[in-house]
Amino acid sequence: MRKIPVVIVEDNWLLRESIKEMIEQAKDFKLLAACERFEGIPSWSSGAASLSPVVLLELGNCNEKGLELVRTVKEALPNSKIVIMNMLPKQEDILQLVSCGVEGFILKDAASEEFLATVRTVFLGEKVLPQRLTNMLFSQIIEHSNGSEMPSLLESANLSSREKQIIHFVAEGLTNKEIAQQLNISSFTVKSHVHNILKKLDLRKRMQIAKIASLQEIK
Repeated sequence: MRKIPVVIVEDNWLLRESIKEMIEQAKDFKLLAACERFEGIPSWSSGAASLSPVVLLELGNCNEKGLELVRTVKEALPNSKIVIMNMLPKQEDILQLVSCGVEGFILKDAASEEFLATVRTVFLGEKVLPQRLTNMLFSQIIEHSNGSEMPSLLESANLSSREKQIIHFVAEGLTNKEIAQQLNISSFTVKSHVHNILKKLDLRKRMQIAKIASLQEIK
């Protein structure tokens, strides 16, 4: 039976030794290295690169330095699968980390069974989020759907100045004919703009445009 190769990167000695012991006791795992930090290309990485190891990486905060560390690991071990330990990242942090090559997240206070199951699942090519993070993400998604993410939605939609004008009038409750009179254009042109706005914002109904406009100032 092929064993799952594992690399541990944890700066806390006690935690590193605890995780190391857990990995070594699991019969289907093979510990390649346990180190305090991952800098450059470690001497042991040449043999590990061909094994597609799971790298258990303690990241701390998700900032540019943390993202750069993930990129460094991927550069040294391009076939590796990275699992971030001990983080409760925000939705945008998870997106950034996944885009940099992270395959899973695990909390260091997780039970041994959950910890090992995460490593096994990631090794098989699947993405993993612990339940606590999943619940947190759902809460954030619900919060964002209530308006906190609307500014970024409009800012990223690449709206024209005319489309922004029309959004403003739609929010005031004007009909296409009334908007056309205000802007001195045809009703057909207004209808076309509304259609484009819905498409850009990935919306279905005109009233949703008004909802977004009421939640923020259109710049």
